[in-house]
Amino acid sequence: MKCKRCGACCRLIALEHTNPGKKDLEYYHARGWTYDQDTDIVWIPSLCPHLLPDNSCAIYTTRPEQCRLYPKKTPGLVVPPGCAFEQ
Repeated sequence: MKCKRCGACCRLIALEHTNPGKKDLEYYHARGWTYDQDTDIVWIPSLCPHLLPDNSCAIYTTRPEQCRLYPKKTPGLVVPPGCAFEQ
């Protein structure tokens, strides 16, 4: 897969949470997070501080392992909406 530099993966964090309780949902809502009950995913807006205006990475050569492996070998991979990876 080839990155098309859309930046979507650097703007959202995805957490899996099966059957969150009412307090969990209230916590998410209060922080502006979105829970998708169809996928059991919590979407957390979170802009990576290393994302540059052209959607490139300021620390590309020293980026974390999670970023190096994305999207091919990322356990529990959840590709964010709008991701422009092409195969």
